[in-house]
Amino acid sequence: MAKTKISIKPKIAMTGNNNSAIGQRALHLNTTGSNNMAMGTTALRANTEGSNNVGVGVQALQSNTTGGNNIGIGLSACTFNETGNRNIGIGTEAVKVTTISDITGIGYRALFANTTGARNTSIGSQSLITNITGADCTAIGYKAGNLATGGGHVFLGANAGAQVTTETNNLYIANSNTTTPLIYGEFDNGLVKIHGDLYLPGDGFELFFGEGNDAKILYDGDSLNIDSSLVAASDIEVQCGTAKTIELQTVVWDDENIGAGTLSGPPGLQPGIVNFVDNIGADTGIATFGIAVGEGLSGFLEIPHKYKEGTDITFHVHWQGIAAPTGTDNVQWQLTYTLCGESATITLPPVTIITAETAFDTQYECMITSFTAITGTDFNIGDQFLFTIERITASANEYGGEGLIQTVGIHFQIDTIGSRQILTK
Repeated sequence: MAKTKISIKPKIAMTGNNNSAIGQRALHLNTTGSNNMAMGTTALRANTEGSNNVGVGVQALQSNTTGGNNIGIGLSACTFNETGNRNIGIGTEAVKVTTISDITGIGYRALFANTTGARNTSIGSQSLITNITGADCTAIGYKAGNLATGGGHVFLGANAGAQVTTETNNLYIANSNTTTPLIYGEFDNGLVKIHGDLYLPGDGFELFFGEGNDAKILYDGDSLNIDSSLVAASDIEVQCGTAKTIELQTVVWDDENIGAGTLSGPPGLQPGIVNFVDNIGADTGIATFGIAVGEGLSGFLEIPHKYKEGTDITFHVHWQGIAAPTGTDNVQWQLTYTLCGESATITLPPVTIITAETAFDTQYECMITSFTAITGTDFNIGDQFLFTIERITASANEYGGEGLIQTVGIHFQIDTIGSRQILTK
């Protein structure tokens, strides 16, 4: 029957107190070291003056001489530590060859090769197993950073950073050996990359920027707010690169208007000049064209570069009636238009004529008459919209006064703040 040998007497004189040794040559050379516990063949064998150490396992802390406050649990855990302090190696050959202080390795061969790499922490089987001199590393997870030899790393997750070798100051948060971890960082460059979606799950959370929290982004439940004036007023700059711009994904409307003063009366339709009046009929001194039946104006406008190509446009006219209506009168407008493309070689297509009628029942009221939408299938930015707007006989109850033109123009959808190139969207 096999027998277990319990050694309770050191080979040389011992003056240290509160020591426990179980196993062949455990605490074999201890002299003044106190409060040590050795369990296992040659555990803490070379310890002389080191105190407050725990070595459990064959060769655990075997070479420790004066190092204190160390824990080595497992076969060959912290085997070659001599003078290092505050080291923890738990697991077979964990922190086996380290010679310095403040190293923690938990798991099979965790920090196995670490010699002079300082302030390292490794939890997980074979985590940081290759590291020798890299300092200030933290690895948690199976084989996390197992090939890394540089310093300043943080690896979280099974196989996180397992492909890293000589690089330094990396952050990997992942659960597999991947070059695109969920979170990647470079501590020395102040860089973080997220390979996935980032959520702030709640209204009112604020994301701040700048050394003094100079700007923030906030979603309040109704709208997204960007504030760059928290410390001092500052611009918001957007750079999209060559032939790129901001593109809107939802319908947004804008208009392009022409004041009456820039319009001209075509032959046979020339209207007279009349002043606008206020709500009590007083002359404002602001002149415009007064359009009676059979009179009109011509003008031109360019389809703007923010226009969403292919969408419909709506022509409209703003006007005022200053004569008293007889009741509910009607004013009918006729729009005659054609479109000329950007190229100088394109000829004008035939004109199109559409009409729109508006009821008028309040003297001095300002009105808007909108025509039916004009199909914009073939409309492009830069196209020249040529038109004549004229007053024609109403379908019934003709308004006898003139319509004083304020502006004419088009309503249109926009999808960018401009075009990507001069002549093309």
